[in-house]
This record gives sequence, structure tokens and C-alpha cells, in this order.
Amino acid sequence: MMSQTEERTHKLEFSRAMKKSELLRTLQTEIQKHNLSTFMDEKDKVVITGCTLCRKHFGTVEQFKRHITDDVLPPLLDRLSKDTV
Repeated sequence: MMSQTEERTHKLEFSRAMKKSELLRTLQTEIQKHNLSTFMDEKDKVVITGCTLCRKHFGTVEQFKRHITDDVLPPLLDRLSKDTV
């Protein structure tokens, strides 16, 4: 686990390595890949509402927003911070 100083340094390096416009474009591109739609469950042969890219089931916009903020963005930000350091 990083100390607070190491974490601040890491964040500073990350912010220097990637411009805000590049970060925004990358985040927008990833978010636009995901949608709240329907897909066929191959096992049970039923139509399911959820994210067609992740094939994750949920039925409300609120659940979709949580999917983006909890499942999609954290790994993307981790990957971007590792790629830029």
C-alpha cells in the first residue's frame, strides 16, 4: 500500500503524463461502449436487460450508472495510470 506522499507523487506523475483532453476522450470512448439494452442469455435462452458489452444484468438507469462508476471506470483509470507511469 502506498503512503500518502507516494500516492500524491503517483497522481502528479499521472496528471503530467496524460493531458486532460486525452483523459476525457479516453473516458468518453470507454463509456460509450457500454449501454443499457437487451441481450440473449445463451444458457437460458431468455432476453435480459443490462449492459450488452459486459453482459451484466440490471434493469434501471440507476443500476447502469453504478455499473459505469463502479465496474467500468476504476479498472480503466488503474490501467491508464499504469500505462502513463
